[in-house]
Amino acid sequence: MRAGMVRRGLAEAVLVAVLLGAAGCAPTRPVGLAGSAGTARVAPDDRALANAVLDRLLAADRTGFQSVSVLAWRGTVLLTGAVVRPGQRQRAERTAAGVDGVHGVLVDLHLIEAPLLPEFLPDSTGEQTLLARLDGQPGRYAVRLVHGVAYLLGTAPTRAAADRAADTLREADGVKWVVDHTQAEDGR
Repeated sequence: MRAGMVRRGLAEAVLVAVLLGAAGCAPTRPVGLAGSAGTARVAPDDRALANAVLDRLLAADRTGFQSVSVLAWRGTVLLTGAVVRPGQRQRAERTAAGVDGVHGVLVDLHLIEAPLLPEFLPDSTGEQTLLARLDGQPGRYAVRLVHGVAYLLGTAPTRAAADRAADTLREADGVKWVVDHTQAEDGR
């Protein structure tokens, strides 16, 4: 466990303790925040980009961005989760855009009160379940599941295939709605 763990907010410490108990191992960085959790189809370069953006966010404001998660797909980063001050959304977007390799930033950060921050961390188990539902479908996808909202990034050979992937997620238990950021390779 990191030495700085003691100084983190109570909510994050409780969440990490629960996740460590479930995983049976100690993390080297905050659990569930980077783009690697639950996104088995994300390329290594995208995982590195998501981690670079997350590192930059946490360096800028560890407490303010503790419930922000980052998912990357081919240079586009998606920021999800929550913040407690309105200006943090814009600051997160500017910070992410300033990372080398970022070509675009999608922001879906909710403004909430601090005690609710842990509710807006990614559900990596749910993400794995949703990715499994997409097995066998044409295209390559990454999924982020936050507070019942499934964010779908990726590419599909056609717009119809991308729409089928989004529809598959809409039918999954525990998904309130789907935010579809997929791109069709046929340009439609």
